[in-house]
Amino acid sequence: GVDHHTTDKAIFDRILREHLAATYERRGAPSPPWVGEPIATLAPISDHIAPLGYLHPVLDGRVTSYFEWKSAGRMSPGAGGAMHRGVSAIRDLHYGFDEGRLFLRVDTVAGAARDVAARLEIVIGSGDAAHRLVTGTSPGRHVLARAAGADGPGTGDPAIGRAAARAGGPEIPGAFCVAGEVIELQIPLAALGVAAGDEIALGVRLGLGDVLLGEVLAGDDAPVRISGPEDEAAQWSA
Repeated sequence: GVDHHTTDKAIFDRILREHLAATYERRGAPSPPWVGEPIATLAPISDHIAPLGYLHPVLDGRVTSYFEWKSAGRMSPGAGGAMHRGVSAIRDLHYGFDEGRLFLRVDTVAGAARDVAARLEIVIGSGDAAHRLVTGTSPGRHVLARAAGADGPGTGDPAIGRAAARAGGPEIPGAFCVAGEVIELQIPLAALGVAAGDEIALGVRLGLGDVLLGEVLAGDDAPVRISGPEDEAAQWSA
């Protein structure tokens, strides 16, 4: 039939694949690798602004000044859709880079991420090359760890991400999150195996138990380019 637009397409896609995986599990058979691959394209984002140059934010869980994230890129959840009142706890995802780090700022609906059981999943890359990192979002400082069962890219586990993935893998050296009025994170690019000029898929999911509270995902059709020295030079010469 007609492919009606919905911003929750990625959620429905994942739920369908989880049901398929459970069917194989009940039969006592391993689920095939394709069950872990998205069927539909990711839900569109309504607004995507690329970074202007390097970022040098103070990661303290609040917007220290207007200029702190002024040069950041920004992605917002897609507007409209069949379930526009559903997944909405994430308002915006701000992102940017310096010479060796990825910075993220997640703006949420007031109070949505303060529960001690809430988890934020950061998805970088896609398919077998994807990194899935998890951190807490209650007020304070948190480490980032790989999702349970993910020692590196490509978990191959279709159950990961029912809400936000569960932590359980190794911690990422040099990566941390500070949650407060906003959620701010840094991740060393070296830990992701990427460098300036590379293009990556990027997204975040906020979950509480098995409930998905919000997500912003930009897939392979809307990749994020990692800023380099030429971008910083262009910003200062503009």
